[in-house]
Amino acid sequence: MIDGSATYRTFLSGLLTQEGHAVTAVDGPEAALAALESGPPGEIPFDCVSIDLFGHAYDGLALCAAIGVRRAGQAAGAGFHLVGIVGDAPGKDFLVRAFAAGADDVVSKSDAEVLALRVRGLVRRRLLEEDDRRIAGEFGDRERAVERARAEAEAAEARARLADALERANSDLALANRRLTDTQAKLVQAAKMASLGELVAGIAHEINNPLAFILAHQGTVERLLSELPLPADDAQAGRALDKARQRVGSMRMGLARIQDLVLNLRKFSRLDEGERALVNVPDAIETVLALIQHKLGTAIGVERDFSGRQEIHCTPALLNQVVMNILGNAADAMPEGGTIRVVTESAPETDVIRISDTGPGIPEDLREKIFEPFFTTKPVGSGTGLGLAIAYSVVQAHSGSLTVETAPGGGACFVIGIPRRAEQA
Repeated sequence: MIDGSATYRTFLSGLLTQEGHAVTAVDGPEAALAALESGPPGEIPFDCVSIDLFGHAYDGLALCAAIGVRRAGQAAGAGFHLVGIVGDAPGKDFLVRAFAAGADDVVSKSDAEVLALRVRGLVRRRLLEEDDRRIAGEFGDRERAVERARAEAEAAEARARLADALERANSDLALANRRLTDTQAKLVQAAKMASLGELVAGIAHEINNPLAFILAHQGTVERLLSELPLPADDAQAGRALDKARQRVGSMRMGLARIQDLVLNLRKFSRLDEGERALVNVPDAIETVLALIQHKLGTAIGVERDFSGRQEIHCTPALLNQVVMNILGNAADAMPEGGTIRVVTESAPETDVIRISDTGPGIPEDLREKIFEPFFTTKPVGSGTGLGLAIAYSVVQAHSGSLTVETAPGGGACFVIGIPRRAEQA
């Protein structure tokens, strides 16, 4: 093995050694040529030689050609397999030059498992060829033909196993990439939600302190105004006093609305409560609706049907985060207005939350993609494509399901299913 990277030499040497191979690893042309000449005179003591064709400290193609010349001088049947190691995306011209320099095979540096499989097949083939020659000398032409047929069958079987191994390796790699993407999405969203929770909690705290101060003084002013008698001889002063009382009463209503908003913000900021508990479903949904009221406005109506169990066993994130993402997407899908319907149902083993809208719906060919991280149908800059992906992960953490179907009115209907067995577990 000729490679300028000590890390890669150590990694691949370990991998091939585990396969039972004896590996000689060198870092450049001088050490490589010396190793090739370390056997008996006229013989090269290796079954396979791999060369990093992209080596920065030497010309990989020139070294490949030099080794190919030495191989050409070997006796019949004593040659070795010459493998070129390249980067992840070599150009077509470079591959042509590599084969022209004498490489029998070219393998990507990220496919170490593939190289190990090919070396295994090479050694098996060499052993079979040696057996073939031995048997040919002992049993004659007939036995040689039978053994050759057997060797070809085993070689075909080895190729089939190699193809299966490659297919499994590709499948495992694709699965690992998906898991990595999912993990990255979860980390990004987790950091985002943690920062949002801290921000919301801080804002709620900062608003709550002066709000308590104002409410206390508003109550005092309202009480004092109510104790003042209306002047009998000054109609204008009486009207002003009555108007002041009305305005103070209106102030009380406005301050109460701010107080409710602060309470909802404080509830939402408790997303870090990872422990499951009994959560009141209608209260949690109403909290979310209050927080996105600025999106709903007056053009989007909300219908509620809380027929299911009032309390379910879950984490606050299930209702705060998942329901908020779905409701927010529904509001975004109806810029001209429409209706959102929230329904809870209870089956013998499952609690279900259905959220439907009267928007344009989701095309059939996109329904499998909407839960993928970073996939979004919104314009650039309007969405990250993480909301539904994280919602799906949160529901999966509850051993539940999150699906989308066509709503009765033609819009989208998201169905959240939480099994009761998750509660027992």
